[in-house]
Amino acid sequence: MKFLDEDYFNKLIKKSKIKLEQQFYFSIFQSSNFNIVNTFIIHSVLQSERSILQITTPHNSKFPLYFIPTILPTLLHCIDKNIKAEINLNVNDIVINKNDGRISTIKKIENEQIFILPLGTTKRVILKNINDYILLSSKYSDKLEEVRFNQTRVQKFENRMFQLYKQFEAILTQISIKDNCLPLKQPTKTIIVASKNDILNKIPDYIPFIYMNKSGQIYPDSPFDPILIVVNDFGTIKDHFISHDIPIDTIIFIGDNKYLQSISAISKSYRQKKFNYCIFIGTQDMESDENFEVLKWKWTLPELKLFENNNYQNIELETILHSDLSLEIANFTTFVTQKEFQYNNLINLKSLLKYIRKIYPITAFNNENRIRARANEILSAFEKEAEEVFQDEYYNIEIPYKDDFEKLRNIYKKIIILIKTTNQKANYFKNNEAFDFIVVPRSIKSDCEREIQKCMQLEDKQQGIKVNNLQNLSHLFNQPKSEQPYSGLKQTKVITLKEYTNREADDKKYLFLSLFGNGIYPDVLLQKILFSNLQTKILCYNEEAKSLNYYLHNFKKRDEIDLRSIQREKICGLHYPETQQINIENIDDWIKYLIDTENFNFSKREEIFYEITFEEETKKIKERESKNVYVEGYEEYHKEVNQLIKGDKVRIYQNPDKETLHDIIKITDEKELFSRVDYYSLLWKNSLREYFTSKGFGYLIDNLYDEVKLNGLTVDKNRLENWLKLDNKTKFPMKKLDLVAIIKTVNNIELNQNIKDILAIKTEYSGRIIKAGVELSEEINTYILTNEKGKMLDWLGDNQIKEIIQVGAPMRTIKSIKILEEIID
Repeated sequence: MKFLDEDYFNKLIKKSKIKLEQQFYFSIFQSSNFNIVNTFIIHSVLQSERSILQITTPHNSKFPLYFIPTILPTLLHCIDKNIKAEINLNVNDIVINKNDGRISTIKKIENEQIFILPLGTTKRVILKNINDYILLSSKYSDKLEEVRFNQTRVQKFENRMFQLYKQFEAILTQISIKDNCLPLKQPTKTIIVASKNDILNKIPDYIPFIYMNKSGQIYPDSPFDPILIVVNDFGTIKDHFISHDIPIDTIIFIGDNKYLQSISAISKSYRQKKFNYCIFIGTQDMESDENFEVLKWKWTLPELKLFENNNYQNIELETILHSDLSLEIANFTTFVTQKEFQYNNLINLKSLLKYIRKIYPITAFNNENRIRARANEILSAFEKEAEEVFQDEYYNIEIPYKDDFEKLRNIYKKIIILIKTTNQKANYFKNNEAFDFIVVPRSIKSDCEREIQKCMQLEDKQQGIKVNNLQNLSHLFNQPKSEQPYSGLKQTKVITLKEYTNREADDKKYLFLSLFGNGIYPDVLLQKILFSNLQTKILCYNEEAKSLNYYLHNFKKRDEIDLRSIQREKICGLHYPETQQINIENIDDWIKYLIDTENFNFSKREEIFYEITFEEETKKIKERESKNVYVEGYEEYHKEVNQLIKGDKVRIYQNPDKETLHDIIKITDEKELFSRVDYYSLLWKNSLREYFTSKGFGYLIDNLYDEVKLNGLTVDKNRLENWLKLDNKTKFPMKKLDLVAIIKTVNNIELNQNIKDILAIKTEYSGRIIKAGVELSEEINTYILTNEKGKMLDWLGDNQIKEIIQVGAPMRTIKSIKILEEIID
């Protein structure tokens, strides 16, 4: 099946060329149709009076592809604006003649006549045509005084400056402007916000630019009025350009971390008309509203592969049929569905469907012990979680749960037994094709390597035949040739997912043992495989294969939403037609449910994480690779975590304990959920204490424990005793059953009357405290870097914020930093 309508892209490329031919010299586009289209996108947006554009790409490794197509049309637009602008010269300005390189100083301006003093002369002359000149930096004033009386030095200096001008003039070989003439000055600027290490070496020689750091230092200092400014963050633009009313035509942000933390400040400056155009290039979508309306062009992975002439569909399924396993999985899912239907969908057991996925990665290379051990771990985890789910859900409908729980547990046990005794994935390797690489989680890599090595030793033993006489020798030669078990693994190497993603395109064969259990979400795994150009097979049971096809269906559906977006059509003027969809009629509902409720996409959760330790403490922290953190003494003030090194002094915010976090977030809580939590939390604990006290002197903690346990308590006696302490900060027991057991035991009127509300508040609070904690952490980190407050911090005073930062993000020195290993699901 074709994933894209190629005719649409042929039309898009053709239209782009036609639109650009008049203002861009075609030679720049000969190497890349992708450059043509991106230049056309930028050029189209710049035709509006003011506009904001976001271009997103599936991966940040593609950012360099967008630099030239973005910078050329924005510079053309800016230069054109500067040509049309009214520009005045001032006395003592230095100019260079574009035709012969002669350098002069403006000495007098009178009655619209400009008198200049050519370098090395003593006679002033009238400047005849201002278009023949371009401004030279005032930093050369001392140099002019130094060389003016030595004609040799004058000529040498002028030759060097003329050479530099000719280098700058080469921009006219790329873009077409009025009279093919560069303006005298560049009062209006184009600014790029990007990491200097990523961008400076990519700026062509013909573009006069400067890099400005946060303190305002400039390098390299251009001899001409720079049209392009490179900075590291939006704060530098505010401090050194916007606050000084320097005109800005376009600001270009390259990389999510260069703009996501400053959107509110960028939006405010745009509304105040501090710049005309804004272009964001990143991987994450950003919000748009009526005050900050963003045009969006989202490049899809199939498109990028098409432009690179690579095959998008580099995944091949290796489906393993196991009818007994499929039957028991069907029994499991049917039981869940029927029970929910039986009780009018008042219970929800679907969270247990994930345990079907957990059995798919269980396999090994001729090692039944490892298969059994992993299968038993999964069974134990299922039994524990399933009983908790049944307890909670059946409590809501006031029906005993034990019988139904045992029935589902017995079905799952049958699934586990099949995986342990008839593991078809393990059998697959006995007599199958060879693979160059098998990709596994880092946590089992050494196990797999040892197992394959033992398989090869087994093959060597089986090939040996003892020869005692000529008859045996004759028998040896007459034996039919046959493949030995595991012979396909002879040249196989085991690699991790990280090693796989770091490999360049080749003609090797790669195999994943499962769609699941690879340390990252399955949709992210598929995106990584599709993003690579490696021919890859995935070993799948029947239901896994259906899951994979449903993921691909969702990818295609999602891509086509982007391809047919109104904003894309508005930019390019072409409508993307509907194409054939992947058939999903035979895909089970439970498979669709699990995938449809994931909603992960490409997100921070698939990033590499780093473990960091500090000189000042033994506690280790875990941070994602792209997180920006404050670094003391560093020129750009902050680095991404993956750039940190031993010895860096950093502020990395960590939320406090849950109770302290609760108190902080409570201040910002408009719905007063946290106040209600405090009220009912105090109510159930006080009721428990009062009940215990009311029983009198002979009633001990053991008696209370036995009584509450009869009502369904699941925790141990020590936990119950802790809840009785006046300084206990627990808001609610972890399990709903434990809270219900206490309410039943103490028989408090207010608790009894509000039990449903209390349980609902407990559930809402559990989700809210986690989400609010993430939001607070993000806002604190943004405040550390930009001094800008988000919605939550707006509720807090400056002193409160400083105290939170001092406690949660003290200045610490990195002792060590390392990449965390993948974790098998």
